[in-house]
Amino acid sequence: SPPTPRLVVTGPSSAVSAVAGSAATLTITAKDATGAVITNYAGPYTLTWTPSGGSATTLVSGGTSFSSGVATASVNIGGSDAGLGTFTATDGSGSALTNGTLSFTWYPASFTVSADSASLIAGKPFNLTVTAKDAAGTTMTVTATQQGPMMPTPMTFTLSYRQRP
Repeated sequence: SPPTPRLVVTGPSSAVSAVAGSAATLTITAKDATGAVITNYAGPYTLTWTPSGGSATTLVSGGTSFSSGVATASVNIGGSDAGLGTFTATDGSGSALTNGTLSFTWYPASFTVSADSASLIAGKPFNLTVTAKDAAGTTMTVTATQQGPMMPTPMTFTLSYRQRP
């Protein structure tokens, strides 16, 4: 069966990720069953962000800034709400448009890796602490400590974030 009329959420330049704590502009477009823009759609709509494993947060409520069936919303997610999640646009006009969703990742602006030098003994497990921060310097997640494997010295660790395609 053909798709139903819906709201479509897209990221900046069709991107699906951004640096946590920085602004990104989303586009919300009302489309009919054939995929054409519903140019007379004026809203309102609600936009929420739901981090993976978390609760939804309303970012826009009663948004009516549609022009010819298209609206934009500037969003900024950081701190503990960053990471993988979903934006959801919900029609509030009574037009029965299907919700639009966009999976999105707010990735860290920086990582810090540290170790307790007193616990570094050759041939023994040791702890590394990795802290991720957003663009504002806010810690994005609880700092995790993991036991590392025994490795010969010297050793080099490289920690990086690779943006998903």
